[in-house]
Amino acid sequence: MGFLLALALFPAQATSSVTIRGTEIWRYSAAGAVQLTHDGCAKSLPSLSPSTGRIAYAARCGGSSGLGVIDPSGRRIAALPLRFAVQQDGACPSLLALEWAGDAAVAATCHINPSLNAYVELDVATGRVRRELLGYGFTRSPDGVRVAHTGWYPHFAPPFVKSNYLQADHLVLYPLPPGSRAVELEPLAPPPYSPPSDGSNWSGIHGFLSDFLWSPDSRRIAFLDCVFHWTATGPEDNSGQEHDRRCSVVAVDLQGRATEAPLPDLSPEAIPLLRLSWSGPRQLSVEGPVRLTLPVP
Repeated sequence: MGFLLALALFPAQATSSVTIRGTEIWRYSAAGAVQLTHDGCAKSLPSLSPSTGRIAYAARCGGSSGLGVIDPSGRRIAALPLRFAVQQDGACPSLLALEWAGDAAVAATCHINPSLNAYVELDVATGRVRRELLGYGFTRSPDGVRVAHTGWYPHFAPPFVKSNYLQADHLVLYPLPPGSRAVELEPLAPPPYSPPSDGSNWSGIHGFLSDFLWSPDSRRIAFLDCVFHWTATGPEDNSGQEHDRRCSVVAVDLQGRATEAPLPDLSPEAIPLLRLSWSGPRQLSVEGPVRLTLPVP
């Protein structure tokens, strides 16, 4: 019944799609449904390439795991080992996402710990790692050249250490001290700039509150950022209180130049309702509880 219902709900004019039934990959099209794999191995996260000529998926079989790539007829194109340099054994404790980085590479996001994810792009033809990044919020630019993300910080770190910072690949773009330019950061290196402190008080701690949104020309990144101060109230690093929070819409270019538009005081429930959109490469719009247009140099 479920199979017949899937076919009935699939529009005749729709493009191809893939899903998992049981443990196998199925492809749906206007011509019907076709089972593409028959190995009985556990699978997840099937993804069609942009040209729909390849299908990637995560697979676990016989205690080993990796990525499989097949064509629309089910013929195997590649079996890719999924390894992350940040892990001593290279393993991925929990695979969060799998997508295509163009038609020639597959991008996987792995959850390492509550403060750290890892992103890796694998070339389908060679299995070579094209890019590996640490942090979270990984968002590829429209041209596929760069990946925006929040930089990494240590697990169990106090708030003044967990101040968010924006990277495009390994380039730190925001926040930067006045007069500074974007700086390249080595993997697992600490952020180049930290919130200033005065005794038990830290100021200018950043917390990003939205996904990253690339401009159509892949030259600017927009997001919501809240900046606050933090005062320690006890001997433990995590004992303290946040105060003086202010939030803004931010657009940052690839040289680290930031354009900001302060937001009025909003409740924590209202901020997720804000929607960002680019109406051109140099104009950012905000809709929802607040409506504004931000020209970006």
